[in-house]
Amino acid sequence: VLKEDSVFVVTSRRSTLDKCRLPVGIRLFVSAGHSESDMHKASESLKRVAALVL
Repeated sequence: VLKEDSVFVVTSRRSTLDKCRLPVGIRLFVSAGHSESDMHKASESLKRVAALVL
């Protein structure tokens, strides 16, 4: 996704030995330098990647 849309997607590392069951979540980092167009592009990329993964 980084090459296509300049969006970097990573997964968190989880161990099967962890006793604490934290909920799965998504973090989005936005700065004042991002435009509304950038936000729409990131949203579309996230939808596409989620469809591939889920």
